[in-house]
Amino acid sequence: MRRALERIGEQVSSVLQRAHETAETITSQSRAEADDRLELARLEAAQIKASAETQLKELDADTDRIWAERHRIVGDARELARELLQLADSAAERFPPEESEATSHGESDDAGRGAHPRRTGRAPGR
Repeated sequence: MRRALERIGEQVSSVLQRAHETAETITSQSRAEADDRLELARLEAAQIKASAETQLKELDADTDRIWAERHRIVGDARELARELLQLADSAAERFPPEESEATSHGESDDAGRGAHPRRTGRAPGR
């Protein structure tokens, strides 16, 4: 009986020893896999971050180009407005309303200032 108990004790001890070794192997493999996955995740995160930084730089450059274009367009519009104003002033100086025409239609001098002359079908001064 004692011998049977010793033998069963040895078998239980052997089973427990193998279970412990198997647990250590599984734990070691799991840690290695986790480390590998963690490293892959770090690499992927670094790639995503680098891509995002590149896109951010491109967007910043695009924004700078858009603002520069906006400033150019506003400048061009201002220049065009200045030229149109000069053209209108020049036309007003070259073709002033005729005094006799303005007074003959019952318009006062104040009412005719800055107003467009009536078109008579003839050139001014004729």
